[in-house]
Amino acid sequence: MLYAKISDDIKTAMKAKDKVTLSVLRMMKTKIMTVDARGDLPEEEILKIIGTYEKNVKDALQQSIDNDRAEAAEELKAELEVVSKYLPKKLTVEETEALVTEVIAEVGATNKSEMGRVMGAVMKKGLPIDGKLVKELVDKKLS
Repeated sequence: MLYAKISDDIKTAMKAKDKVTLSVLRMMKTKIMTVDARGDLPEEEILKIIGTYEKNVKDALQQSIDNDRAEAAEELKAELEVVSKYLPKKLTVEETEALVTEVIAEVGATNKSEMGRVMGAVMKKGLPIDGKLVKELVDKKLS
């Protein structure tokens, strides 16, 4: 179970005195415990919580880069690296593009007005996909 793995990894990070990993794991555990104090959540729910945390870190990283805060950006990159270890690997750009092309053909979409149908069909596949990338690809292919 993912929650148990996070708890075990916290102990390992404490012994190794890995402050970055320890901080990130504690944050993830806190976010999980905010929803359920014992961490008794289905795996999908835990992945969703961690995915939201990953998105927040990515947004903060982008803001740090935009504001020329190199030191903060480096810390956030390290944090993002730890978080991503606990999430399933996302599809590559090429795999996502192939999926979008396939779904456009399935749905029979021909213009931008059908973008919502295509986006919905792609996201319903339940694959670990970057939603922003899907939106960009669908937009590009239907223009």
